[in-house]
Amino acid sequence: MATTEIEKAEKTSLERFNFLKTTKTKLITTLQSIKVVDETSSAIATQQLSNAKGFTSEIEALRVIIKKPYLDTCKNIDAAAKDLAEDVTKQMGILGADLLAWKQIQAEKAEIELAAAQAIQKKIIEYQSAALVAITKCETVKQLGEVFKEYVLEFPADEVWGKFLEDANAMKEIIKKHGKLKKDQIIELENTPIENLSSVEAKQEIQTAEVVITQSSPDFTAVNTAIASASSVKTTGIRKDWKSKVLNIAELPLSFMIVDEAKVNEYMRAQVKSGRFAPGTTYREFGCEFKQEESLSIRA
Repeated sequence: MATTEIEKAEKTSLERFNFLKTTKTKLITTLQSIKVVDETSSAIATQQLSNAKGFTSEIEALRVIIKKPYLDTCKNIDAAAKDLAEDVTKQMGILGADLLAWKQIQAEKAEIELAAAQAIQKKIIEYQSAALVAITKCETVKQLGEVFKEYVLEFPADEVWGKFLEDANAMKEIIKKHGKLKKDQIIELENTPIENLSSVEAKQEIQTAEVVITQSSPDFTAVNTAIASASSVKTTGIRKDWKSKVLNIAELPLSFMIVDEAKVNEYMRAQVKSGRFAPGTTYREFGCEFKQEESLSIRA
């Protein structure tokens, strides 16, 4: 059909559609005015219902005619858009999957790095704590020498600390400073007259407290850098969405189900056709009720 013919048909249909709009009120008024009380009014009601059905049928037919050119255009646009985007979308999916896999690997590496940094940090804190407790318990220079040998001279090898050796060495220096302070205090107490011991011990307690406050732990420069780097990788570029998947339909609650009424009616018609469902009888199966109901049959 030529374009002009399509436009002509569309115009004619629109004109008819607009005409029906003007008759709607009159038709409704007519239907509202009828009361069925006898054969005459019954015939009038039947005729007017037939007219009304013709009215609605014509509206539906006009709707289809008027919409068709637009629907065809929309279908063509949809098809063109799908064709245009399809190959690009496919390649996006391939590259996206590759990128996600790489990011997941980086995230796993970051998790390992983060765990390693936190483990080393814990090890450094525990090692230092044990050393300082041992130093505090020393009462002689000899005892202090044994502690120094255990925690400083026999300090774990570099490979134990790996890339966090900087923090480990900083911790070792703190141990050495506490040890030197303790050695000086022990020597001072050995050379202090008995009558002055209490005042010297009080002074030393203040000294120790000041050192603990100012030199309680290393800065953890390497550890904090590793943690910041790992945390950044771990939280960038990967989104986690909740997805559902039915594994066992038998376990689904009824509230999750949608009844396929088309299937139900198809089953009912098959039973009627086979003669299994007889007129005038009500049947209940599969949680459904099947029965005949009367309704008015109107022809346009």
